[in-house]
Amino acid sequence: MATGKPLAKLATIAGRTELGIMAESLRVNGLEATDRAVQKLADALMQGYEDARDGLAITRRALPGALERSRNSLPTP
Repeated sequence: MATGKPLAKLATIAGRTELGIMAESLRVNGLEATDRAVQKLADALMQGYEDARDGLAITRRALPGALERSRNSLPTP
């Protein structure tokens, strides 16, 4: 656990960078958003992605609406 406790609240993500989201997530959970704390959280997030990689390859699925959106974004012949 990167912060020493679970993050019970998450920051609003619209219009923010990943680092901004992580810093704000720390703050809304009462933690100081130092460069070191944000980096530690980013490292833990990346490790979580790495740990889940094999499982995601097996259980992969498209997000709701992704297929329709991708079809609508293709140029028409």
